[in-house]
Amino acid sequence: GFLQENDIFWEEVKGVMVVRGPGSFTSTRCIVVIANTIAFVQHVPLWAVENFARESLERIVKKIFPLEREGIIPPFTTPVYDREPHITTPSAHLR
Repeated sequence: GFLQENDIFWEEVKGVMVVRGPGSFTSTRCIVVIANTIAFVQHVPLWAVENFARESLERIVKKIFPLEREGIIPPFTTPVYDREPHITTPSAHLR
């Protein structure tokens, strides 16, 4: 995985940053669940940002650190979708 490929150990992870949207339903929901889980299990801060302007990672990171200094770090985050989820109705045999 990413940590192993970059010689990083879990103990060295000091926080998790996630772009919580906007994005498609499945990908946004999955990445937010993964980020929330890592932050919870590792007991590290979670920085969540929205990226409507599709800014670079460098610009996003610059926005996060002032929030950290002010102590604005929520314990978890929720996804932001780019459109309403399209959830189909169950098949007749599942009802």
